[in-house]
Amino acid sequence: MKKGTGTEQHGTQLVMPENQLKDKLGRGGCASERVERAQMFIDYNDIDFVPLARKLLVLLENGVEGAKDPELNWEDAVFLMLYPAMQLNAQGAMFQFPLISKICDVLVNFLEIMEVFNQDAIDIVMAHHDAVQHILDNNVRENGGELEKVMYDNLVAACNRYRKKYLH
Repeated sequence: MKKGTGTEQHGTQLVMPENQLKDKLGRGGCASERVERAQMFIDYNDIDFVPLARKLLVLLENGVEGAKDPELNWEDAVFLMLYPAMQLNAQGAMFQFPLISKICDVLVNFLEIMEVFNQDAIDIVMAHHDAVQHILDNNVRENGGELEKVMYDNLVAACNRYRKKYLH
């Protein structure tokens, strides 16, 4: 039941809602063995991420093409690009491609603030696509080398230029 603490002088009452989720799941954190097993899976999995990542890149390309359709509403157009970008962001580091996660994090942030879908926006999305493609083609693990650092920095700079030019 709800617990209330009245404050007579202000005529207000503080109502604390029930925490049904905590009541169902219990209190405390995860068992340390489970956390260690999950971390071992992330560190030592042998799943080939490259085919999945390539499929997600095709979805991103299709999303760009679909977003050009004037019949499509704005939210749906952005979702077509956002879904594969979010998947790559979430899964890249888990499968030993942390640079893909970093690049797609920039892309997700860009898509979330994008207000004008024009050629500049298309170029930025496709530059992220090409960067991920480069990482996959060259099997770039960890954060890559100098070329990948420059590539990442240029993607961030392109997004910042877009923000300055189109966002008010």
